[in-house]
Amino acid sequence: MRQVQHGADLTNALKDTANDLSDEDLRPLIQAQLSHSDGIRGLMVAFLTAEDDDSVAFRIPNVMVQALQEQAQSSPVELIPLAFMNVIMPTAMKTMHQDDELRQSSSRTARRAFCVLQALAGKHPSVENNAKAVQVVASNKTVDEYDALPSLIRGGCRITQEFMYLEWKEYPMHIIGRR
Repeated sequence: MRQVQHGADLTNALKDTANDLSDEDLRPLIQAQLSHSDGIRGLMVAFLTAEDDDSVAFRIPNVMVQALQEQAQSSPVELIPLAFMNVIMPTAMKTMHQDDELRQSSSRTARRAFCVLQALAGKHPSVENNAKAVQVVASNKTVDEYDALPSLIRGGCRITQEFMYLEWKEYPMHIIGRR
């Protein structure tokens, strides 16, 4: 729970242009948050679900992009799977919600998470490999193709496969890794 609060504090600092923290001040704080599993989760949940301006204009601040890319290159094991799950799960949830506000919230979270994936494109081979795996699942491929997927995607997509077939076309995974 403490990591979510740290993530919320960082998110607020990133969005508040009137704060006293420069990018040079924020960078080590973001890197520290991204250096462990709970920190990554805390920052992502706060950053991706923050209530703020219209997400159509959503962009990831450069200092955060740089920290994400460095983490993807140096220690991708935690960050990259979570980045994919942050798109997969809200995409599935938006098809399940009956309430329009919840559906819009899930859609906003998935769009923002896709921006994170785009920032990670080309920074580690597992980004492109997992993007290809998501494409396989989303296109409703055969069991043999599904069984050949990396386990992190197989586990998350087993839950969401029926929803992904209908909803995933919104997120063009083929562009991930083409930078």
